[in-house]
Amino acid sequence: MIRKAAYKHGYLIITAAWLYTFSFIFVNYWRYDSSPKKVQQKLEQHLTNNEKKFNEIIADTKLLSLLIKDSVDDLKRKKVTDIPFGLFLYTLNDINNPILRYWNNNKFYVARGDELKKDGHYFVNYQNGDFELIKRTIRTDSLKAFVVAVLPIRWSYFIDNKYLQISFDGFSGLEDKYEISNDSTALVIKNLSGDALFKVKLKDENTLVEYDIFTIIT
Repeated sequence: MIRKAAYKHGYLIITAAWLYTFSFIFVNYWRYDSSPKKVQQKLEQHLTNNEKKFNEIIADTKLLSLLIKDSVDDLKRKKVTDIPFGLFLYTLNDINNPILRYWNNNKFYVARGDELKKDGHYFVNYQNGDFELIKRTIRTDSLKAFVVAVLPIRWSYFIDNKYLQISFDGFSGLEDKYEISNDSTALVIKNLSGDALFKVKLKDENTLVEYDIFTIIT
């Protein structure tokens, strides 16, 4: 009787085994941190998405001009207060000293002197983490002005609690496996322009075994 039932319902066991196998494949093969290469791709995608948002903002010189003059309405102001990175607008006085006219978020800051960098992209380490700093000179009316953006890469604090957690921005749990490194074997993370910005590698205490689909199924 038991044998007959096993034959009759054996397909259920086989189906369950296949479902478990496909679940394993999905979780361990296609998840973004299943390999250093996938992590590299996701970090670059996250970074370039923010750079694209920055480029959209600086293309709107009318909005930037209104922000500098503090005459923008709440609807337009929301366009920059909701972006996931820091935005700082400066003008230059008659002796070319920068004057901060606007910033959108108190989570970010620009270290003293960094606003004087040449136009370009920089990897910077601040007290609250690692960031991409972008400096761009702009024209708004007849004002001498420039924009500095601070794009989060990895948050880091001198304390770690439920409000302040060390983590890669947008990737919960990645900090447990990967680290920013200058090691020659680390993978390069490039920005939207294709320039190398920083590198990451698997932490020494982590061992990552990669499987192809055939190996997982068999």
